[in-house]
Amino acid sequence: MSKDFSDLLKIFSLILLILFLSSSSKAQYADDIEKEHNILTYQWLFVSEGTKSYEGIAEYCLKPEYKAYTIEVLENLHHYESIVLDMIKYPRPEISLSKKSRQKVVDDITAFKAEYDVESVVSFLDETCELRYQLESNKKAKRSKFGGNSYKGKSYMIETGLRRYLKNIDKRIMAIDNHVLLIDPQRIMLHDILAENVD
Repeated sequence: MSKDFSDLLKIFSLILLILFLSSSSKAQYADDIEKEHNILTYQWLFVSEGTKSYEGIAEYCLKPEYKAYTIEVLENLHHYESIVLDMIKYPRPEISLSKKSRQKVVDDITAFKAEYDVESVVSFLDETCELRYQLESNKKAKRSKFGGNSYKGKSYMIETGLRRYLKNIDKRIMAIDNHVLLIDPQRIMLHDILAENVD
């Protein structure tokens, strides 16, 4: 075997090794996107469920670590959804979704990010904390009232608004998580690797 051919074979082997390592790391990255979004979805559902009651919002309002965790989960969800959005925003033949379904995914993620950005959610929860604080400050006076003006009536109204708001977020996040599972980022990444190698 000539030295030139041997050198060429070594270079070719090295290129194949680099492509293989690149491929497996990108595939792992794509797989991580799917898993991470799924984990974050369930973390959000756990936090949301715990915050939907009058007592639950007290945890959010009075415990800075609980509030910080809630915000962190939401920020991470938005981050991973941005990645998914970037992956499918432009037509790609490897995504086995119809154009209509693909547009639905883009619309759902875009609408969720616009309507329930971190600042808006925190603002709503902080306003709810303020309503709760005002009610607790006037607890004695409100106990003697009846109906919607009573302590129970007011706390029920706060809880109802909170529950409705968080249920809307839950529904949106679950729908997006289902989209992420259907899209299968693994296939998108593998297609990107093949396209890069053709160039």
